Parts: sequence; C-alpha cells; structure tokens
Amino acid sequence: MTDAVSNSVRAAPDDLVDAHRTACDRLDRAVTDPHVPDRSALMATLIEEIVELTVAKEMHLYPAARRSLPDGDRLVERGIEDHEQLERIVRRIEAAGTAEPAAARDLVCALRRHLEWEDRVLLPRRRT
Repeated sequence: MTDAVSNSVRAAPDDLVDAHRTACDRLDRAVTDPHVPDRSALMATLIEEIVELTVAKEMHLYPAARRSLPDGDRLVERGIEDHEQLERIVRRIEAAGTAEPAAARDLVCALRRHLEWEDRVLLPRRRT
C-alpha cells in the first residue's frame, strides 16, 4: 500500500472526500471516454488504487469509527459490505481479462454509491 493512500485515509475527512471524488471521476472517465488509450491498463491501475484505498480504510478509518462513534460497529459493517461488493465486481473484471463494459459500469456505480454513503454518513460523523 502506498504511503499516499494510507495518509489520505488518516487525513481530515474533507481530504478523503476529495480523494473519493477524484477516484470516481477517473474511473468514470476510464469507462465512458471513447478516446482513452489503453483502457485495460488504466482500469487495472484504477482497480489497484481502489483496492489500496479500501484496505487502508479497513486498517485506519474503520477501526477509529468503531471506537469513536456510538453506532460505529453498524456503520463499519455497512462499509465492509460495500467493499465486499466492490471486490466481487473487481473479480468479474479480472476474470474477463479486459475492462468488460457492463462490469466496469457496475464498478463505477457501486464505487460512487459507496463513496457517497461514506461522504454523507460516515465522514461527517467522524468530524464531530
């Protein structure tokens, strides 16, 4: 895991929200822009970054949420369920050997939904 990813997760919630938006925008562009060169390589890089981010959250953000929020266990379980869904979609993409359009779109939707939930529900609670 890169230090940048780990530091982003430990950073202020606003920094993590910005990282979320950037990840979603890059993934969305990789899936929808017909002029993206070497889409498969870009998808592989983005998937690696998503995996690193989820691992970092499970190592740093989620344990802190469990300790500091009254309903932290419930919130963290929701986040972990989302991560498991992302992992299933990533495995579908990797099994196809290319950035299968339907699976790639599913990944964009699932990632955006998860990050929006974190940005709207989990991170504001961590700010207080």
